[in-house]
Amino acid sequence: MRALNVALAAACCAFGISFVSQSEAQNTATFAFKVCNTTGLKVAMTLMTTTSPTDQRYHVHGWYVINAARTGCQDLGNWPKGYFYWYAQEDGSATQQYAIWAGTVDKCVSFPGPFDRVVAPNYSCANNEELVKFTEKLIEPGINSYSLTLR
Repeated sequence: MRALNVALAAACCAFGISFVSQSEAQNTATFAFKVCNTTGLKVAMTLMTTTSPTDQRYHVHGWYVINAARTGCQDLGNWPKGYFYWYAQEDGSATQQYAIWAGTVDKCVSFPGPFDRVVAPNYSCANNEELVKFTEKLIEPGINSYSLTLR
């Protein structure tokens, strides 16, 4: 009887360890993204990420409004690790000159948002879209969070 109890306890522990490992694997597939806005400007941001940790197609989505409080950071959610892209611009400016944070990767974004579109090869911008330049960032497997400061 004692041998049966020990075997049952070992089986339960093995199942529990297996369950924890699956849970940790899911958590390690994504990273938490935070944006700090020190500009004093209201900023709108769009992202390009893989669709999920198991679907490697990219999608462009936005707009995420970043507060202009100059204090604290804003949580923009959890996204799949790997190559991650972002573009930001001043939101609500009535002038021709407005602040932008851009990179080198061209993608179409919709005005106004919100929008969420899977990236397709040879895609041409639609009438309500504009080609902007995204910044590329590689989020390595060991990174669990990434904070970006807009200055």
